[in-house]
This record gives sequence, C-alpha cells and structure tokens, in this order.
Amino acid sequence: MTERRLAVRSLVLLALLVACSTWTACRRAEGQWRGSVEQKGGTKVVSNEGEGLDAGKVREELRPIWKIGGQPGQPVFSLVMWVELDAAGNAYVLDYRPQQITKLTPNGTVAGQFGTRGEQPGGLSKSRRMVWVDKKLYFANEGNGRIEVLGENGEVFPPVELPQVKNPGEIFFANDQFYVSRRFVPDGSFIHAYDRSWKLSRAIRPAAPMADRLDVIRSHNTVCTAPDGIWILHMLLNQIVKVGWDGQVLLETSRDLDWNFPKDEKGRVIPELLVHRACAVDPAGNLYVIYSNPEDWKRGNDVYKFAPDGRLRQKAFTLPVHNASMMRFDREGNFYFADGTSLTKAKIERIEEK
Repeated sequence: MTERRLAVRSLVLLALLVACSTWTACRRAEGQWRGSVEQKGGTKVVSNEGEGLDAGKVREELRPIWKIGGQPGQPVFSLVMWVELDAAGNAYVLDYRPQQITKLTPNGTVAGQFGTRGEQPGGLSKSRRMVWVDKKLYFANEGNGRIEVLGENGEVFPPVELPQVKNPGEIFFANDQFYVSRRFVPDGSFIHAYDRSWKLSRAIRPAAPMADRLDVIRSHNTVCTAPDGIWILHMLLNQIVKVGWDGQVLLETSRDLDWNFPKDEKGRVIPELLVHRACAVDPAGNLYVIYSNPEDWKRGNDVYKFAPDGRLRQKAFTLPVHNASMMRFDREGNFYFADGTSLTKAKIERIEEK
C-alpha cells in the first residue's frame, strides 16, 4: 500500500473515531451490534439493532451459590418480591403475599422472620421494595400510602408521609439520597428524590398527560439505580431512559420487538405487563433486564444486558426458572434472582467464545 493510500486511510479512520466519540450517528461492527447513536434535542438515542456488542465473543453463565425456599427445614415463600442486603451481607427477603420479611445470613441460613400485613404502625400493604439505610429498612408501603420504617429485627419506627407520592411503588438509596418511584404515573413525575431527613430534593421525569386507562397502563415502569444515575424502564413502550442525579436525560434506547403483541378478537392490543419484568445493575454499571419470552408471554426469564452507554451488549442468559419475580446484584457482584417460591444466589461467569 502506497504512503498516499495509508495517509488517506488514516484520515478516514480518524474521522470515524471523532464521529463515534461525539456520539453522532455512529454505526459500528462491534460484535453483532449494528445500532446507531444519534443526538436528538440534546439526548443520545440508541437504536440497538443487531444482537449486541458481546454477541459471539463472550457468553455468560450462572453458577448457583445457594438456593432457599420450600425445601425441608427452609421457609416456604409465596412470592419473593425483593431481597435487600445490609452492610454485613445479611439478606432480607420480602414475601409479597403475607408481607413478611425473612432474614438470612450471607450463607443462606435463616436468622429470623418479622413483619406482617396490616394498617397499624409497622404494618405493610402491597409493599414490593425496601432499602436498608443506617441499620433500618425503609419500605415503599404502597397500600398504606407511606414509607414504613422497621429495624433489622422488626422494631417499629415512625413512618414517613410523603405528600408528593401518595402511593409509593419502589424505593432506592443512592447518591446519598432516597429515591421513591410510582408504578403507574398518570400525572406528576416518575421519581422523587429526598435527602436523609426526607426533605424533597427534586422531582425527576415529569409524566406526559394521560388520556385514558390504556395510556396509564403504558406508563407502568420500573426503576434501577446505577453508579452514574437512574434507569427508567417503560414496560409497554419497550423504551429505556437513563437520567442523571439532577434529572437530566442522558440517553434513551429503543429496540423493535421481534414478536407481536397479543390482540383480542377485535384486533386491539391486549396490555401485557411482562415486557420488562425487572432490572438490575451490576457494579460496573451494566443494566440487566428481564423480558417476556417471545414464545410465551407468561414466561419471563430472558435476560438482556445493556452497557452503561445504552448499547445492547447481548442476550446474557435465560434464567433457570419459568417466571422470575425479581433480580438484583450486591456490592460484590453476586446475583440474586427469584421465581416467587425460591431465592437463588449465584455468580455470573463470563466465558470467552472460541
């Protein structure tokens, strides 16, 4: 190759690198990802075509560490909705139907149970998520319309009333703040941020006005916190939005569904809330999302992985359960998932494809 051709090729490669680094309509052939990243109104929009950055190069496998639920001598769970972890690695398992918490040691043995359904102080109703902060558990007590506060062993503390969030659906603690979200958002904002004294810091992502019930259902979302912000998953819209701690939208992703929405006899779309069932963020900031299986809408166990910049990495794995109810990572990167009646702690191993 002549020096002239080499110079021209170098200039072309440099131009491509500059375009990619500024996130302007950059298409790459990394892995099996053929998506595009464009700036639209100051927001990065990732199309996520193809199979992902890591597809064909790396595969991920689950290696179980322990499993609990329903075996002789173990608690019988009805619907494991969440597991929270304290500084010592103890796990607090929230069983949705009885609204009961089972405390487990790091190796999965039972250390105690507490909590109950009810409207009394300390009582829980429709709680799906709690967070451990300063040796207390804070519950998004949706049914009772408040934040319930319990100690590590069930001690009852005064609840927190939030005038901005009448029915708290999820609660998180990150960036030294509490974040409270709602499951259905007909008005107001998706998330409200509070400091440690529960003073409102800001409202995040105002909701679009809803015209009818179907619009409200489409606003159903779930939230995951990341090292640099918050992921909001719009379930039926098949859209993922990432916002910074200040509420500024950092990026949006879109990916055409490769299966058809179920329809009734008149051809109308039947709302199905299993499109995005749950999400989890690993210590590196990668987002894992459970999708319904395209062959069976009631089977939610296909897990897809997105990079911190919103690009699809790959279909990570299919969980060895038929219908996953939750998943999350701990600080060490251990992965927890449940199918309702059991909870599994596992490691994710990344294996180079040959």
